[in-house]
Amino acid sequence: MSNARKRTRMLGVFSALMLTLWVGGNEARAELYSVTDLGTLGTWSRALGINDAGQVVGASVTGDGFTRAFLYSNGTMMNLGTLGGIGTGPVPYSYSIAWGINNAGQVIGESLSTDNNYRAFLYSNGTMTNLGTQLGGVSSSASAINNVGEIVGIVNFGGFPIETYMAFS
Repeated sequence: MSNARKRTRMLGVFSALMLTLWVGGNEARAELYSVTDLGTLGTWSRALGINDAGQVVGASVTGDGFTRAFLYSNGTMMNLGTLGGIGTGPVPYSYSIAWGINNAGQVIGESLSTDNNYRAFLYSNGTMTNLGTQLGGVSSSASAINNVGEIVGIVNFGGFPIETYMAFS
């Protein structure tokens, strides 16, 4: 083995050792966690947010191929539905995704609306509410909600070839 390869190998071993020591590798502690299979609404799912009660939100593809926002709570994955839009293209599509949830169980995300644009939504007490577009935009998406119920996200104002976005709260 050449001297250069030996130095590279030793540097790698030293770096791994330093990283182990830096992250507390010399302390004896048990990591306690569990993995839960949330299931799907059809074919696959992706978890994107969780609150202190362990409720999880995200997106899952249904048996008919549509992406839907979900809320997983008490061992059950619930389809949150959409704002009613049916997109056009080679194949009609429908879409919603949940990005976050607060400790009150309020869910935020985006969905295709009846005017076939994406809209931010708030799902609360069994109802999905279209938050519209702030400031006259073309589409919107909610990205987070705090425990007071304040929502942040983005608004797309369109424009070609460069779209313009603005954050909202």
